[in-house]
Amino acid sequence: MVNAQNWIEKHYPKQKRRQAKELNINSKILNGSLKIEGFISLEVLRCNDNKLTDLKIINCPWLTSVDCYNNKLTNLKITHCPQISELRCANNLLSSINISDLSPEKVKKIDLSNNNFSQQDLSFLGNFTNLEELNLKDNQFNGSLIHLRNMTNLRRLKIDSNDFDSGLEYLPENLSDSYRISILAPYNYNIKLWRVNNFGLVTQAKTSIYQQNQLNVRNLEEQDIKKISKTNATQRLIAAEIESCEKANNDFLQKEYLFYKRFFYTYLANRKLELENLRNKLDEEEREWLEIICEAQQENAPSSFVKKQVERAKKKLVKKLNKEELENLLTKQKEISELEKQVKSLQAQDQQYEEARIEFYPNSNLLSE
Repeated sequence: MVNAQNWIEKHYPKQKRRQAKELNINSKILNGSLKIEGFISLEVLRCNDNKLTDLKIINCPWLTSVDCYNNKLTNLKITHCPQISELRCANNLLSSINISDLSPEKVKKIDLSNNNFSQQDLSFLGNFTNLEELNLKDNQFNGSLIHLRNMTNLRRLKIDSNDFDSGLEYLPENLSDSYRISILAPYNYNIKLWRVNNFGLVTQAKTSIYQQNQLNVRNLEEQDIKKISKTNATQRLIAAEIESCEKANNDFLQKEYLFYKRFFYTYLANRKLELENLRNKLDEEEREWLEIICEAQQENAPSSFVKKQVERAKKKLVKKLNKEELENLLTKQKEISELEKQVKSLQAQDQQYEEARIEFYPNSNLLSE
């Protein structure tokens, strides 16, 4: 084993470290604590595959990329490094991390996978809205994913093996991977299937984000107007710019909302058509037997009499439909019942959102088709 700090002091005296643009000390069998300081030209730091336990990176104004995975880090501190855009510290022993000193608008990639983070939520990531890649798998993060709701640029997300219990509706729609988290287990870990079955939640989340964005815009508008005191012309210019941004944001959310609303109703109509095609194979008596089965499915704890009736009905129906067709028909019938419940919920939400629109943004038509 080699003491990490002694190795740096020996190989990078002050004059040399001022000129270094890349520091690659991978697989040097370095152990203990390491302080990277005074590398005023450094752009890339790689210290992977060592035995480091403590890493401090201080005053590296041009540093953009930090790789420190496959160590034994229990502490990582980064200060006065405003250009960092990539931080990878997977496969360590970190139980907490403070990245508040980083510039949120600069950071594009963060990898904290396979560490020892204790039960904590993702609020510490909320300001990093320009993230494109985020890897949190194999930790004990918990709570809601709502803290990722403003990460509209996120295109790769890994959250497997954590304890999240809610907030899937806030994930950007371009994310469609499978996530091994408990709340997706009933949907075979398929987020697309979850979204279809929880369309009301997704719509409500989008509207919530929309309303929060409008509130933020209004707050910014009030702050800017208070700051502007030089001339009325300047005030009008800023107000016009804010109004333009507000309208663009409203138009985008309106189109997105209507797209998912139409998608939902089209999906429901297609399912009803498929069901009707199957039901057309049955005569009037067989349809009555089908209704018995469907009504029994709605009961939480059917009686023994109802169970017998269901078995009798299935025996009648298999004479006309094979087993696979019958199961398919019953599955579609159950799915349609659930979707129709969501339709009622969606209609109620539409009414609520229309009232909110009139109150907060009377010139928009978010819910109109």
